[in-house]
Amino acid sequence: KGEEGKRHENDGSWHIWVHCTATSKSGGGAAGYDVPEGVEIRDDSNQGGFGICAELQREFRNRIKYALECRKEAKRRYNEGAVPGFDPATKFIRETNWVCAPVPPAVADRRVEITGPVERKMIINALNSGAKVFMADFEDALSPTWENLMRGQVNLKDAVDGSITFHDKARNRVYKLNDKNTAKLFVRPRGWHLPEAHILIDGEPATGCLVDFGLYFFHNYAAFRQTQGAGCMKIRLIFRCCFCHDFGREAKIWNCVFERAEKKAGIERGSIRATVLIETLPAVFQMDEILHELRDHSVGLNCGRWDYIFSYIKTFQGHPDRLLPDRFLVGMTQHFMRNYSDLLIRTCHRRGVHAMGGMAAQIPIRDDPAANEAALDLVRKDKLREVKAGHDGTWAAHPGLIPACMEVFTNNMGSNTPNQIQSMRREDASSITEEDLLERPRGVRTLEGLRLNTRVGIQYLAAWLTGTGSVPLYNLMEDAATAEISRVQNWQWIKYGVELDGDGLGVRVGKELFGSGGGRNAEDRERGWEREVQEGNPPVKVVVVLQAMMFRKGSKSGTVREEFVKILTKEALEFVAELQREFRNRIKKLREGTMRGVPGFDPATKFIRETNWVCAPVPPAVADRRVEITGPVERKMIINALNSGAKVFMADFEDALSPTWENLMRGQVNLKDAIDGSITFHDKARNRVYKLNDKNTAKLFVRPRGWHLPEAHILIDGEPATGCLVDFGLYFFHNYAAFRQTQGAGFGPFFYLPKMENSREAKIWNCVFERAEKKAGIERGSIRATVLIETLPAVFQMDEILHELRDHSVGLNCGRWDYIFSYIKTFQGHPDRLLPDRFLVGMTQHFMRNYSDLLIRTCHRRGVHAMGGMAAQIPIRDDPAANEAALDLVRKDKLREVKAGHDGTWAAHPGLIPACMEVFTNNMGSNTPNQIQSMRREDASSITEEDLLERPRGVRTLEGLRLNTRVGIQYLAAWLTGTGSVPLYNLMEDAATAEISRVQNWQWIKYGVELDGDGLGVRVGNVLFGRVVEEEMQRIEREVGKEKFKKGMYKEACKLFTAMHCSNT
Repeated sequence: KGEEGKRHENDGSWHIWVHCTATSKSGGGAAGYDVPEGVEIRDDSNQGGFGICAELQREFRNRIKYALECRKEAKRRYNEGAVPGFDPATKFIRETNWVCAPVPPAVADRRVEITGPVERKMIINALNSGAKVFMADFEDALSPTWENLMRGQVNLKDAVDGSITFHDKARNRVYKLNDKNTAKLFVRPRGWHLPEAHILIDGEPATGCLVDFGLYFFHNYAAFRQTQGAGCMKIRLIFRCCFCHDFGREAKIWNCVFERAEKKAGIERGSIRATVLIETLPAVFQMDEILHELRDHSVGLNCGRWDYIFSYIKTFQGHPDRLLPDRFLVGMTQHFMRNYSDLLIRTCHRRGVHAMGGMAAQIPIRDDPAANEAALDLVRKDKLREVKAGHDGTWAAHPGLIPACMEVFTNNMGSNTPNQIQSMRREDASSITEEDLLERPRGVRTLEGLRLNTRVGIQYLAAWLTGTGSVPLYNLMEDAATAEISRVQNWQWIKYGVELDGDGLGVRVGKELFGSGGGRNAEDRERGWEREVQEGNPPVKVVVVLQAMMFRKGSKSGTVREEFVKILTKEALEFVAELQREFRNRIKKLREGTMRGVPGFDPATKFIRETNWVCAPVPPAVADRRVEITGPVERKMIINALNSGAKVFMADFEDALSPTWENLMRGQVNLKDAIDGSITFHDKARNRVYKLNDKNTAKLFVRPRGWHLPEAHILIDGEPATGCLVDFGLYFFHNYAAFRQTQGAGFGPFFYLPKMENSREAKIWNCVFERAEKKAGIERGSIRATVLIETLPAVFQMDEILHELRDHSVGLNCGRWDYIFSYIKTFQGHPDRLLPDRFLVGMTQHFMRNYSDLLIRTCHRRGVHAMGGMAAQIPIRDDPAANEAALDLVRKDKLREVKAGHDGTWAAHPGLIPACMEVFTNNMGSNTPNQIQSMRREDASSITEEDLLERPRGVRTLEGLRLNTRVGIQYLAAWLTGTGSVPLYNLMEDAATAEISRVQNWQWIKYGVELDGDGLGVRVGNVLFGRVVEEEMQRIEREVGKEKFKKGMYKEACKLFTAMHCSNT
């Protein structure tokens, strides 16, 4: 509605989206921009904090995009061999005499500053610490979750108005601000390159720093000028600006932002003041230009030395002649670092502003006084170097360092001298050249340096991923800057095979040394972190962006397919968000639970197992389920399966689907079209159009993903949604009404529930179903589900699972392949329970037969279906004899199932339906829909825990190891390209069988299993496994052909498959 940058014509509201903040429903909006409760649009936004964010975003977004493009161009040039330097075009700025606006009296004395995240307790302690300034950080010291960012804004508002308190419940202590002599407050927003994907403005993520600045400025400028400015109405709202690939143009944008904000607030030009962190190598050549652009708003520059070191490595990542030594050898005494500091001092004092020193990152060592004193002595020496060089102040990461830093600066500056701007002009630094600032650092590289980088990087990331951005490690306070040095230095050493010359052993760093056998995978993971943490645009935020784009006509986003728009409606996403908010804490609690010991029946629920109760009657529409076909939610598969002659088709979002965003959303589209009857598929290769039969199509069940899988493309309140709630929520919302008419005869929709381990999980599903039924206004018990008993713990909880779902259940299913995988996983620490070759672990094994029998008895006792397992064979079209032999195996397996009492079975391919149907119909009768009443299986009541846990019998062979390896690698190669159901060696493989292959190999290697079936006394180990992998890769190449092998992802799959065998679990 209207041009970009204008407000809605009908109500004056901005196009601002705040995703899933659970606030209030919008009061309106232009057509196409109405949003549901929980996804807010602010009206009359020129009166609110989001309004100034929107104004700033619209005014400056094109200039910001251009600045970021310039960074990319500079990076490209550096990678091609160029180096940073002074810009001849701005020489006149560097050589002429001009000064910045005078430093405000309130911040003339900044001799010691403390830094830390915008956390409540940190803010109070820092403001009370005795430091002159506290820099509250939205950037390197903060993990930028939505929760952290918004709490930070609240905390700062309370700090500025003086009301901030914090109750430490563990210590039963209340923290509050001192009555006087608190530090002055500076705020550091994020850099230009980081988006804020939780706030969309005109369908695009807001710029993070403009959100941080805009909200903080809007809510605090008036109070700040009174409380922090000593009553002077001209006192400044202070910011620290951080630049990454800095050029004067970025400073110019900030200057315009400040002027725009000052005008908006009606305060004097130059009220806002900022210190710029010179923490990138390109920026050191632009210090005069940066100050010139900000001359009415600047109070100085700062040596951000840890990020500066990171920038040196990043700038010269394509220059093997400029590799850095161990990072702790790259101190301020290095020639290039000392000149960086000296030139910064000279530049600042020449222009009349502060030259701030770098960070003292040490933290008190409370349990070792001698070590603590030694650390403080290092701090004093570093601060003495700074003050004597001419710095006006310094940084400290912990309140415990403030006295030592204050003592050094006061003793050398004097207590009545606020700074050294006039007394330390450092004209000697005028001779510093480009070569001085670029000189290669000196020092050695050691294995301990590599190890320390790795430890620090991993531990910091582990904390960062849980929402903590400032982490004490090895007596230092680490933030994103030092963690980034660790990461990028390791990367550089690996890339160029650096010799660890400090150890004197001639060892070179490579993937194997770095990974200790799993190096390739370790490096891949690290590079994945680089994309996620550094570039600021991880895949997890994509769909949050796409959701807003969908309501803008003419969107150019190639990722938002038009057919997805009808699935990702605001109402459907609102429903998913409601489910996520209501159940997320219970889901998280499920994930935290760990099973100890060996599984068994729960004594606490014995009464459920022993009392007589039944589930709700099975709906007539699905009373007969004698043959079910399963497969992924692909369009052609859905049509063929519904037309196959099977009684039920289970459409799979789980094991049979590679869960790419494209696959998941296309699956939702396909199911919607299937239920309304409009689904067709044009096979261009065969020039054939597929469509549904007019009658006798299968009933549709849908299997969502398990509780443990997140959907990272949809964020709700800053967290990835739960995958199964996305699958269930979108499918239910769009299809429940049509399904009940066309498929369910008044019931439905119908579901399969995977990977369940206990009744607590079933209880959550029951509550989800009841919540959905209430939302839709349909009868309680309309939704029905079959639970897959495919984990070992679940077999001991079948009664309990059915009891929780008794109004919504239509049975249990023997998910036997995943059950075998679960057996291995459950007993991974039990070398006495190793499995034989996986094809020997069939339903005739004692523990498998008893699992099946107990399932039948449990289901029929409770009045629901007991479904059999999968027939995974596929037709062998070019060998009739082999095909008939395979069908004979299927018939025998199905005969065993129907005679045991199963009410139906699974098939993986339409070609198996006639054979399976024949066996079940011949043994049940054509008019008997199931065996619930006729096969009670009371004989199975004597089955014990020991029967269900008995170790499988059989031998292990080299061919078993080889087959596992071939199947695992080929399945992974297909999965990585988006295919989750893969025909291999005349069987349809999915994630379950591939997982057995992987985990069985892992178990055999871990325990050095003897291949007793070969009679050669050979034991499985890494060497044998490595040889098998190499030989099987050659065989795969022969079987699929060189061209397909080259184009496919077999090598990547091999690397991933091999690396998983080196893991601990």
